[in-house]
Amino acid sequence: MKKIYLSILSLFFTAQFAFSQTEYYFPGEKFNPEIPSPEEFLGYPVGDWHTRYDLIVKYYEKLDELSDLVKLETIGYTHEHRPKVILTIANESNMANLEAIRQTQVQLADPTQPKPDVSQMPSIVHLGYGVHGNEPSSAEAALLTAYWIVAGQSELAQRVREESVVLIDPTLNPDGRDRHSLWANFNKGFPPVADPLDREHNEAWP
Repeated sequence: MKKIYLSILSLFFTAQFAFSQTEYYFPGEKFNPEIPSPEEFLGYPVGDWHTRYDLIVKYYEKLDELSDLVKLETIGYTHEHRPKVILTIANESNMANLEAIRQTQVQLADPTQPKPDVSQMPSIVHLGYGVHGNEPSSAEAALLTAYWIVAGQSELAQRVREESVVLIDPTLNPDGRDRHSLWANFNKGFPPVADPLDREHNEAWP
């Protein structure tokens, strides 16, 4: 009887953990099942590891491959020749009119030009993550944010897509991020160690 009780208790806590993983970031949200979550793509829950920059880019490439709401562009390269990317997310109508929307924004910013009618214009939202390499959570948030905007099926997620064009730069400093991620992943403990004297938290300065 005791073994049965412990087995049931174990299943309960396992179920609770699985539920909390799903609900923690997106309570009550439903997603397009054709779009993989960051966890499904990476093979681990966001936050378990410092995600390498190349994997972040590959996840964005997967979103671009699977969704008509997404456009991924390379806008340059870092000192260590990592691609700098911008992920654009919008509904089908705005995605088809990106150049017209851009031209309207250019005209709006030019004081010598007459002001255009912006009553039907979507908002332009730029999300730039992670200035400093040792601020790791920002790029993880960029993974989750992109997933929610692209695949979320709630009224709020749909409104974001319909009323805005979202530009996501997952990290402003890919080189610094990978330097720190390499150190943290090589030296992390399991379970995690919060002691500030632990090797994970005492990275050598570049």
